[in-house]
Amino acid sequence: MSRILLMSLTAASVFALGCQQAKMSSVPQKPAQYSLTPSLPPTQFEPPPPPPLPGTPPPVRPVQPLPPPTVVAPPPTTVVTPVEPVLPSTPPPTITVTPSDVPLEAAPPPQVITPPAEPLPPPSRTEIAPSNLQEFNKVINPPARPLPQKIVEPAAPAPQVIEAPPPPRSEVCVGAEGAECKPPKAEPDQCKDVSLKSDKQGKLDVLFVVDTSLSLRGGLAKEGGELAQLAREMENFVSELPLNTDIRIAVMLAHGPASKWHGRLFNAGRGDQTVIRLAPAKTNAERAQQSKKAGRTLTQKMIKVANDKSDAQGEAMLLSLYSGIMNKNKRAETIKAGMFREDAALNVMIVSDEQDVCFDYEAANQASPGLNAQPRKKKVRKAIKNKKGKITSYKEEEVVDPYETRFFNKVCKKAVNGQPLTPGHVYQALQSLKQDKAPLILTGLAYKSNDIPVGLEDENEMGHGIIDLVEHLAGGQVVDLGKVSRKGKDVSFAKELVYLGKFAFFKITYNNEWSCASNTHPAAVNKSSVKLTVLTASGEPLATFSGACDNARTCDNPGVQTIIATGGQGGYYNKFRVNHEQLSQALEGKNTEGAKVRIEFVTRTDVDRTTGNKLTR
Repeated sequence: MSRILLMSLTAASVFALGCQQAKMSSVPQKPAQYSLTPSLPPTQFEPPPPPPLPGTPPPVRPVQPLPPPTVVAPPPTTVVTPVEPVLPSTPPPTITVTPSDVPLEAAPPPQVITPPAEPLPPPSRTEIAPSNLQEFNKVINPPARPLPQKIVEPAAPAPQVIEAPPPPRSEVCVGAEGAECKPPKAEPDQCKDVSLKSDKQGKLDVLFVVDTSLSLRGGLAKEGGELAQLAREMENFVSELPLNTDIRIAVMLAHGPASKWHGRLFNAGRGDQTVIRLAPAKTNAERAQQSKKAGRTLTQKMIKVANDKSDAQGEAMLLSLYSGIMNKNKRAETIKAGMFREDAALNVMIVSDEQDVCFDYEAANQASPGLNAQPRKKKVRKAIKNKKGKITSYKEEEVVDPYETRFFNKVCKKAVNGQPLTPGHVYQALQSLKQDKAPLILTGLAYKSNDIPVGLEDENEMGHGIIDLVEHLAGGQVVDLGKVSRKGKDVSFAKELVYLGKFAFFKITYNNEWSCASNTHPAAVNKSSVKLTVLTASGEPLATFSGACDNARTCDNPGVQTIIATGGQGGYYNKFRVNHEQLSQALEGKNTEGAKVRIEFVTRTDVDRTTGNKLTR
């Protein structure tokens, strides 16, 4: 009985154990735990990811199923795509199977793991070796494509001659420690002696730059107006030049850029000569015959000058001349025609009865407050309309020429690489032609004040711009159109042309402007101490000039005018100029063969002699 009872208890225990095991086998196994905040290895392309915000449900992403249990479970392969890399998984824990362990059932369904939020990846996560970083940067940051460059005419440098020196910088005057600072003493200095006579003689290019407005082309009894009359009397100019001078004459029209003659030598058509040539003559009679023939040809050219229908109205003298020099194609065309000879003196003669259309009144008044230049107003007839738009009457008003104003704003203000054209730009361009290899002579015929009656088409205005270029910058001569001989509808330029011919003769024979080579900075020169002496070949004085004049506008009869100029490399130097008439009168009847010019001065005590800086205590 007890045996039967014992067997029953054993069977019951076995049955209960089997039920418990069956129950346990039906419970799913808890998977291995993974960290929810795996860290990214640092890279050079992005910062480490920020931690998840507390309480914020992160986005979900499925995790690959666990591999079957083995002795050592290899880590699953991490797949990286160029769009979004998969976070590397933590290898599963090692599971050791023993005979006493109950075999595991199949892996449960994948459990969702919520990774932390991370920043957006860069466009490409490809690892770049350091040696390839430069090429990679070229791909990521390609060099910017250069913008198409606008073809413009070569820019002229800043004006060579400066009427007033640049403001000097301050330099502290330092003495020995504890000692009073003593300013430098005035010291004498002089420039290197230079020749009185020009070494370039025998050739002369005469270039007329003419205003082609109707006021100069008509209004006289003879055909062609004042321009043609000037040509008829050209022999008065030629007769003053040496017989052995090779002379060439051409005409450039003061047209705006819209005209085909802008900056080019004018040719009137069939039978006309672009450049009129006078070969060296042996006798006065031969030269007279040459002059009359050249005058007839020049007269026909002036009669046929083309009209400028643009807003420039044929009054852009400076702009046309500037373009003719600085535009390489136009300049080459002029040289090919026989002008702008490198070894010939150049006489530019500007003719106009108005101001240059590019003259800037506002800028000129700011530079010279006493000038008070104002454009001359013109009378216009303005229509008066009623409410229905019908003209009922007219009234006269005085206004500044609207065409000139429009041309100035649209063209002149942007003529030099987007900057306004100035007389200084034109002078610098002219100097680039000669480069001190031959004389540069500037002359003109223009009104020198507004104390004149209004002429044809309300013209006749002071020649602003022309006077600035010719007289104030280049030291040339402008004859006053207001003082020429006029009788009714007849006019004569004979006297004026004789005067300009004598001036041209003087300029191609003598120098009256000299550059100074010395050890003193130009700003340190005491201008009032300047002394200029003309010496014979043996050193005897022929003439002496002294005194200084800083502004040619206010000096009617200057002694020695001192000008601070800039050289080709931007360095400053002094130029000294003597009035040509004074010099000519002083040398009249004297032997000037081998004559030299000596310039002496004393240094300033308030400016450093070497740097030119202002000394302050």
